[in-house]
Amino acid sequence: MVRDVGELVANGEDCARACRDGCLSAVGVCLDRSWLHKKCMAPGCEPTTVRAIMEALRPLALGQSLAGAGGGGFLCLLSRLPDQKDAVACVLADAPGVGDFTVHTVEIDTEGLALLQPV
Repeated sequence: MVRDVGELVANGEDCARACRDGCLSAVGVCLDRSWLHKKCMAPGCEPTTVRAIMEALRPLALGQSLAGAGGGGFLCLLSRLPDQKDAVACVLADAPGVGDFTVHTVEIDTEGLALLQPV
């Protein structure tokens, strides 16, 4: 368990470095690695349906992981190509047992936080 936590920290540092370097494929590797570590730390956290969804989405993904502590499910997927929201929705719509879902688009902020000076 301690080794897994240390590896999660190292993976987070690798992911931050990949983001700074603009290497999306390395960010994807980090997402996949994060999910593997989480599964080691919490056996049984990957229901059969989740595994099937992740496998169905694999051709579209540079990497993927579940986020949060459960209770509703949120899959984080870094797509191979930009603007893959519709393709992801189509895969999920055809996947058995998925039920209701929403697909959200997010982007990595490359500028960081900026504070505006009052006028």
